[in-house]
Amino acid sequence: PNLESIGIFLPRKRNYQLIVRASSDRKLWDEENEIRPTLDSRMVQKLEARQYKKADKIFAPSKYLANILTKNLKRHVDIIGSPVHVNFLKWDFDFMRENHLENFQFVLFYGVLSRRKGIFNIAEAIRTCWEMGFDKKLVVIGHDIKINGISNLARMKDIIGDSLCNSNFIFFPTIKHSQLFPVIEKSKFVLMPSIIDNCPNSLLEAMEIGKTIIGTYDSGLDEFYSPLCRDLLVKKGDSFSLAQKIMQIDRYSDVELFDMGLLLKENIV
Repeated sequence: PNLESIGIFLPRKRNYQLIVRASSDRKLWDEENEIRPTLDSRMVQKLEARQYKKADKIFAPSKYLANILTKNLKRHVDIIGSPVHVNFLKWDFDFMRENHLENFQFVLFYGVLSRRKGIFNIAEAIRTCWEMGFDKKLVVIGHDIKINGISNLARMKDIIGDSLCNSNFIFFPTIKHSQLFPVIEKSKFVLMPSIIDNCPNSLLEAMEIGKTIIGTYDSGLDEFYSPLCRDLLVKKGDSFSLAQKIMQIDRYSDVELFDMGLLLKENIV
């Protein structure tokens, strides 16, 4: 992967090809995550640029990132999709039972708590929904990060407000996949309103499990939605449209949600 630029430390004289999988565009990702440039981050960007230049071939798992890098690097970037890796045979239901997630309905976000994943849009949208009478809780599972010394989880809670958080917002740090997959299946639907992304495993996992997923246009996610599922997409960064979509999808029957999830699953397998 381009991460950490390990490829530049390989010998100059070689009888092999250096092939780099592009996971991100570091500068663009940092900007969307509101990470202020530092000496470290600028050095990482330079090292990754050197590695890309040294690479014999580069590929990305999404058309979205491949197009960005092709333009920035002025060279061709191939596309090789990521494999889906949900193991349906080794699910651990104990986590869900111990935390009583079977006892109520909820919508789910899981992944790194970063701005580019749309977490602040989720916070604004879900607050609007709850104020309009939305009766599902929000479960958030993922690794909290601090940007410029401030916790993104704390920022989400601040946007939602203490009273709504206390009764409706549930957070868990990263858990094992065997524990996560039953939670995905139990959720009514999944929220993934990314601002910018690159074929995230979280999206593929939820699709493979057959869940309805609210995503975003022009973010890297929309290319994984078939034309029949485009109604699940909203404009990225638009919290009001996200709130409207949450309320709309909440009115779907269980059969409609199942059918929509099946369409998403069929599009990637």
